[in-house]
Amino acid sequence: AQRLMRRVCSKCVREVAVSDEASDVLARHGMSLDIMHEGAGCSACRQPGHAGRLGIHEMLVIDDALRDTIAGNPTVNELRTHCVSQGMRTLREDALLKMADGKTSLAEVLRVT
Repeated sequence: AQRLMRRVCSKCVREVAVSDEASDVLARHGMSLDIMHEGAGCSACRQPGHAGRLGIHEMLVIDDALRDTIAGNPTVNELRTHCVSQGMRTLREDALLKMADGKTSLAEVLRVT
């Protein structure tokens, strides 16, 4: 799967402290940050604080273990658990990693995923 997210404008990007609410969201995904990035809005991005797009991706490789799991008619949760345990990164995890690198904002991650 793939989706596009808005990229934080490089001209007006600013660091902001992580709120308690944002900290809770990050903790649910095993992350902890002191600062995040967001766009303040400028003439280059015409005020929204975003300029350009950024791709997030989720890829599932079908191997023999997954074929066996699928043949057992698993529930959606069992299938997701198996895939994540085999190293699959979800769309939200990929988006959060890009957010941690300062490429997008938490609000955009939550909006898109």
